[in-house]
Amino acid sequence: MCNHKRRLERLERGRKGKGFVVIIVDPGETAEEAWQKHLAEHPEDEKAKGRINIHQSAQGSPGIPPPPRPEPKENTKVTGPGPLQITR
Repeated sequence: MCNHKRRLERLERGRKGKGFVVIIVDPGETAEEAWQKHLAEHPEDEKAKGRINIHQSAQGSPGIPPPPRPEPKENTKVTGPGPLQITR
């Protein structure tokens, strides 16, 4: 998450003067709450022409690996064609 935050802040700094700001919306937070939190830290953005809202996923940060896949059940048959044979 730290890397994403730095990259978004760099994007936001690059957009200064063009009238757009990047707002990170945390899980369980509305876009308006995130905007008010952003304005508390950056009051100069109040007159911005537009906002880019990025909603974070509640499933965890990208650094956490996904849960393991379930193992296939034993004695299950796969339906479909048999093995392919190549003939000349």
